[in-house]
Amino acid sequence: MMRKFTLVLILLISFPAFSDHHGDVTAGSGAFVALMVQAKDSDAYITMLKNNPAPFKAIGSSVAGACVTKTGQDYPGQMFIFNGFNSLEDALAATNKYDALKATPELTAIREVKYHVMFCLLYTSDAADE
Repeated sequence: MMRKFTLVLILLISFPAFSDHHGDVTAGSGAFVALMVQAKDSDAYITMLKNNPAPFKAIGSSVAGACVTKTGQDYPGQMFIFNGFNSLEDALAATNKYDALKATPELTAIREVKYHVMFCLLYTSDAADE
């Protein structure tokens, strides 16, 4: 009797996993790399990066930008710099082209690197189609 109860319970619990349409979802082709930093002056740091686009060109990103945490920050000056790539392979290669921990003295004076992250797109979307 206990085995039958356990089997029915397992089937009932696992049913939502089958009904959640998990199959045949193709992954997107792009990826993002983000450098999480603590900036002493986020506006000055962003201005410095805008005036020196060479690192972004060197790693081959197709888009780049900055995001400053305004509310709910874990520490003062919390922000990140992101780089978008057309493929996961390009994003992975970029991590070997630039070492943020070996930055110029100007950059290390204005920000502290916290960590790196990489995001792979799960699906593609064209905002113009929506």
